[in-house]
Amino acid sequence: MEEVIRLKALMPTASGYVIAATFNRIHAKTMTVGKTYVYGVFKKQKYAIYLLCKNIKAKPPIRYIKNQLWQMDITHIQDENKQVHMILGVVNAGTRANVCLQTLSNKTSLNRFCRINWQIKGQSNFRY
Repeated sequence: MEEVIRLKALMPTASGYVIAATFNRIHAKTMTVGKTYVYGVFKKQKYAIYLLCKNIKAKPPIRYIKNQLWQMDITHIQDENKQVHMILGVVNAGTRANVCLQTLSNKTSLNRFCRINWQIKGQSNFRY
């Protein structure tokens, strides 16, 4: 029963059918549950599901050391002339500072690698 409650807290918009299928996929060798049982657990344990959802959402984010992890994303932005530009953004996860925000001419791996390598060399306190 606790595993069904945990799955519902992790997937709050999922239906009983989806929760039952997920549970059965995870625990197929030991036990399985049906949709009716899952819906019954939802009805009986509404408050427990609510509390678990609240605890999951209130969990503080993981703290990273400065320059330990960088996150990268490429997005497309349209200007006034309806031209689409690719933007590369790199964020330092430890300080949540913007490390790099540049336009890309193309999305090739070499181009991305060169931009990131150039940015890393520009960071004087970066450790390998």
